[in-house]
Amino acid sequence: MLNLSYSFSPRLKKTIDDIDLLRTKLLVTPISPKDELVFRWETMIDRLHSLPTTTQEPITKTEIANLLSTYNPKKTTTKEQELINYKKALDFLHHTWIASKSKVTSEEILALYNIACAPTLGRVLNFENFIVQLEEFLKYLQAGQEIPVIQSGLAFIKLLKDPVFRQGNERVAILTSYLFLYKHGYDMRGFLVLEDLFAHSESLLLQSESALTPFLEDFTQVVLTHLVKMEDKIVRRRFSSSLPTKLLQLNERQREILRYLESPEVKITNHQVQTMFKVAQVTASRDLSRLAGLGLLFAYGKGRSIYYTKV
Repeated sequence: MLNLSYSFSPRLKKTIDDIDLLRTKLLVTPISPKDELVFRWETMIDRLHSLPTTTQEPITKTEIANLLSTYNPKKTTTKEQELINYKKALDFLHHTWIASKSKVTSEEILALYNIACAPTLGRVLNFENFIVQLEEFLKYLQAGQEIPVIQSGLAFIKLLKDPVFRQGNERVAILTSYLFLYKHGYDMRGFLVLEDLFAHSESLLLQSESALTPFLEDFTQVVLTHLVKMEDKIVRRRFSSSLPTKLLQLNERQREILRYLESPEVKITNHQVQTMFKVAQVTASRDLSRLAGLGLLFAYGKGRSIYYTKV
């Protein structure tokens, strides 16, 4: 059982205060819709590039950019499919948990695994043996007035330590961290990259064995370091010169789909796109997959029942 005792050391308090200041600055900094789209797109590519997967196949940021804009489920490698599944889990968090009043339960954590990992790793075995302990942890975490960044850190180390998700532990740990931040409105306009934590996971695990305060100090420092970099990037409009931004360009049909979805209650299906634009099923699929890959649409359901709404 994870020892949840920690103290607000001067270093931890200062880092949290700095994170809150940067969060406020990011929220009020004016950014054009076009620039915000590019920053969100680059952030998603950074997230996926840092993701540990079950294969050792190298993949570049440019290849990830191409994958997001031209995704074809029939022609993906295992690693590419793992990246796409992880993105689907991030999209799910964005649409389900930002400023949500719902309580986080073990079912929600399992849902993250099922979206991000189950298609390639298989279902979780004996999850029922883990539910009681996980529910106790989640209830404790949400019973008090824990600061969102602290909740995120504690959720990260808890899910990282427990072996229930096997090779998917790291991915579920990061996704759960995002969940607690998003729940309290700490989505940082979609610019935060927690996947930087993967590079520190071993040292953070070792640190948490002795005491949680040093772990939380380092966890929050990783978050702060990324936000500082992101602030500088936004203020100076420093877009990545190595990524093909032309992939963000849309054709007239794709722009018309977005215009059609302006109302928050409107949704669209593949069949509707075929009918509206007199195009083949494969063309409609390509348009919708591209818009979803670029983070402009969100997909609900599976197979023939799938439909899309605007982000």
